[in-house]
Amino acid sequence: MQTSWSDRNPGRRFWSCPHYEATNCNFFRWRDKERVDERSRFILPKLVNRIKELAENYERVKMQYWNRLIIPTLNSQNKREFLWMKVKVFEIVMKISTSIKRRRVVM
Repeated sequence: MQTSWSDRNPGRRFWSCPHYEATNCNFFRWRDKERVDERSRFILPKLVNRIKELAENYERVKMQYWNRLIIPTLNSQNKREFLWMKVKVFEIVMKISTSIKRRRVVM
C-alpha cells in the first residue's frame, strides 16, 4: 500500500505492484475507503518538495566542489574521462527523472 502525494491526488491511498517504481509496471488500484487527514494532506506534499529541493541543492554543491577542487588537479586524459562519465551520469539521471514524472502523471 502506498500514498499518492501528487498535486491531483494528495493523500490518496493505492495498492501497487511491488515493482511499481523500479520497473515499467504501472499496475495500481485506488483504495478510496481510507483517506489521510487534512493536515497531513497539506503538510506532506510540502515536505516531499522540500526533500527534493535539498537533494538538488546537495548535487549542485557536490558538483561545485568537484569543479573547484578536484578537476583542476587531474591531468588532461583524466579530465576527459571524468567529463565523459559526468555526461553519462547526467543522461541516466534524466532518463530516470523522465520515467518518474511519467508515472506520477498516472496518479
